Amino acid sequence: MATNRPRSLLNRSAGLGLKSGPGQTLDVDADEKTISTSSGKVAIKTAALKHVLADGTAAATDVTVAGMAVGDELISVHSQATKSSISTITDRTSEYTVGAEKLVKAAGTNETGNQLDIWYWDRT
Repeated sequence: MATNRPRSLLNRSAGLGLKSGPGQTLDVDADEKTISTSSGKVAIKTAALKHVLADGTAAATDVTVAGMAVGDELISVHSQATKSSISTITDRTSEYTVGAEKLVKAAGTNETGNQLDIWYWDRT
């Protein structure tokens, strides 16, 4: 009995063509970062994983993160208490949003004396 396994092939006339099952074709344009399908183009999201350790701040005080930009995607912010002798780690991601060169903290927990372990996708 034959199995219907996905196949891949190179389509030289249209760049890279991928086939996955009968009649399903995708054309990839690496320069434009798009995938063309029968229903149109799909943008390819690219990102670099970034990790930053920053000093904690008081409640309602933003955290400077060099290189962060609006459009980046926050993964997590963990508070490591206390910075001088870490004994607890608490997820504080919900207290922050991404801003230009900073994490914006409208309210939340006072993290003075703690260290923040920040992970985000740089999508800009």
